[in-house]
Amino acid sequence: MRLLILLISIVMCGGCHSQPAIPRLPPINTIKATVNAVPELDILAISSVEVPEDQLASFARLVTPIKPCSQSIDPTIHYHVADLTVEHRDGTSTTLLVRFTGHNPAAISLDHGESYYYGGTDEFPAEAIRIIRLLHQYDYDSRN
Repeated sequence: MRLLILLISIVMCGGCHSQPAIPRLPPINTIKATVNAVPELDILAISSVEVPEDQLASFARLVTPIKPCSQSIDPTIHYHVADLTVEHRDGTSTTLLVRFTGHNPAAISLDHGESYYYGGTDEFPAEAIRIIRLLHQYDYDSRN
C-alpha cells in the first residue's frame, strides 16, 4: 500500500521534475542580427542588421523567453534561422539562437542550443517567420 501511495505521489507531481527557471534578459541597449539562408522556407540571408531604436522594445518582447520549449529540437528539421547579439545597458551581451519550430512560437536558446525556450508573450507567441520578416524589413529600411 505504501508503495502504491508513493507511486501515485510521483505521478501526480510529474516525476518530481522541477521546471527550469526562465532566463531573464537585463535591460537592452541594442539588438544586432544575422539571418541564415533557409531555402526550404524561402528565407534569404542577411549578414548584419540592427533593430531600430524605436522598434527595440517590441522586437525584444518577441525574442524574450517566456516558457521552456515543450518539444525536442532536432537541428535537421528545426531550422536555425537567426543569431541575435543583444547588448545590455550594463555592458554585457547575450547571444540568442532562433530556430523555426514549424508552429508558433519560435525556439530561442541562450546557451548555444543546449536548452530552448519559447519566445514572445503569453498573448502573442513569436513565430520565427515573423521575427525574420521584421529583420528583413529593418534591413530594407536601413538601405533606403
